[in-house]
Amino acid sequence: MGCLNLPLKAGWRSHDPHTPAEGERVSGRWLRLYDELLNDPKVQRLEPSLFKALINLWCLASKHDGKLPEPADITFALRLSNEADATALTDELLGLGLLDLGEDGVLRPHNWESRQFKSDRDKSAERMRNKRIRDASRDAPVTPPEQSRADTEQKGAEAQAKRRTQLPEEWKAPHVEGFSSFEIQKEIPQFRDYHTAKGSVMKDWDAAFRTWMRNSRKFGGKAPVGNGSTGRLKDFEPEPVIVLSPEERAKREKKAAEVMSIISRNVKRA
Repeated sequence: MGCLNLPLKAGWRSHDPHTPAEGERVSGRWLRLYDELLNDPKVQRLEPSLFKALINLWCLASKHDGKLPEPADITFALRLSNEADATALTDELLGLGLLDLGEDGVLRPHNWESRQFKSDRDKSAERMRNKRIRDASRDAPVTPPEQSRADTEQKGAEAQAKRRTQLPEEWKAPHVEGFSSFEIQKEIPQFRDYHTAKGSVMKDWDAAFRTWMRNSRKFGGKAPVGNGSTGRLKDFEPEPVIVLSPEERAKREKKAAEVMSIISRNVKRA
């Protein structure tokens, strides 16, 4: 099994302030990419945009010691439009089994610890980084205990509000721009049954449903499921309404009355 090390920051600088100067080598964090990825159906069946996002999230996790940051930071790092898009993205990858949700409520790439283990060289570099951080923090102003405690409590409340939950029974589907009420109502049972059976947990179920609706149209009448396959939506056409003339209605009522009379006589004889 081969392994490719992907540097997150490496190169040679010219006079451009964003590139290293000639002869100056810049090293940075890197992560392992295994060649067995070629045969991983969960990854290979991803759409190109989702595959790109997954690689970017791996790089982002590497910068944060294997953890994914809050949606606001993911939105900025991946250049997304808003936090709802970031949440929908991570929820989709979580449902596909490419992200793991830890007991601490933090998202991590699947099997990150076993895949991105630290070598002796990594540990030595980390010790040097930690030493530089400790040296720099000696001159930093000390945060008053009262303020620090308040900040901690506020962050804890925010984390509680953003906790992932299973689909609530009282959840109601939101309006999705570009879709009719008929299309939305047709998708709700399939959406609810799929995520209830799978035991999915998400932060924003409305955003997840909007993604589901867009995917249902993107796949041409096929609703995406977590194992990379698709389930075809059942075609449904409402039955036409038949409008009877007064004469035809009278004939049918008379015929029904005759049938009921015959049935009544047979019942009395029995």
